[in-house]
Amino acid sequence: MFFQNSNVSVRTRLCVIPALAVLALFGFCPAVAMAQDAMPAETTPAVDPLIGDDGKLKPVVDEYVPMTIENLSKMYWAVALPNIDSDDDIDNYLLINECEMYTKFYHNDFEWQEIRRVTRDYIQKNITQFPQTFEVIMPIYLDRYDIGAEKFLIEPESQFIGVSRLDTRYNNVSDDICGVKSTIENYPRNLVLNFNLPFSLRDIPVKPEVAEFYMQESLRQFEGLPNKLKLMNYERVAFVRLKVTMLQFKEFTRVGNGPLKGVFFARIDGYDIFADQNKRLLMYSESFSNGKGKRRRAKQNENPVDALVLPSEDKGLLKPTVVE
Repeated sequence: MFFQNSNVSVRTRLCVIPALAVLALFGFCPAVAMAQDAMPAETTPAVDPLIGDDGKLKPVVDEYVPMTIENLSKMYWAVALPNIDSDDDIDNYLLINECEMYTKFYHNDFEWQEIRRVTRDYIQKNITQFPQTFEVIMPIYLDRYDIGAEKFLIEPESQFIGVSRLDTRYNNVSDDICGVKSTIENYPRNLVLNFNLPFSLRDIPVKPEVAEFYMQESLRQFEGLPNKLKLMNYERVAFVRLKVTMLQFKEFTRVGNGPLKGVFFARIDGYDIFADQNKRLLMYSESFSNGKGKRRRAKQNENPVDALVLPSEDKGLLKPTVVE
């Protein structure tokens, strides 16, 4: 009641109430406040945006997306191949992208009519956001490192020399897509790319420290083998990631009895070279913006030692690609 009618401030009251204890321990109340102010605040460890939850470097993520059948199905709409008024084209889009909904409601005529309407509306509103830029990842085999020129030579059978046409095989033509293994009308599973300019790649500029680290790690894959087997089996595998923009649809084509493919005119915007197919350890990058190359060689401190994931015997993430 005393404090209620007095003009003593709240801070002074707090000093008076525990007076004996505070004076005995700290001297006087303002010092306590100063001591509290001086105490360092709790800090949380800095989070590196490049490092994932597994402690390894995150894979590269940009506007160049994998050529999955889902991404290709959207790209076909972006270049105006399917017909927005065609029920079959809408149904096949849903089969590819919404399998659970497709299997549950396809035979319910009342529900399915509404689903078609909503899907048409979604495509028309989002078509400008559908992907038209893709990545094409292929293995290349490196030869000796030229110390003077600071570059890896590429083995002759892996070189790209004036490549103007590329037959992609990202998607397995026998894979089941919502119960369908055959060709889905207007949605081919793979593409043939005709480049507006030929592409060549005979060597890779790499900093010496990155090259040495890469060679040590590639040798580690063969530890434990007898020297003779190590000599016979050792190979230096890297991965080129072409960054491609679709320019114009040309035609659908089929080679012999092979699967139907979409043929597109395309542009290579640049490429990356990775030591691993998970796109974690970048060795070199080049951009072809405005027709001029912008080169970038990775430095050792950009690639933590623990981040390197070299290719294993499981090639499931990578499908062969034929170049012409």
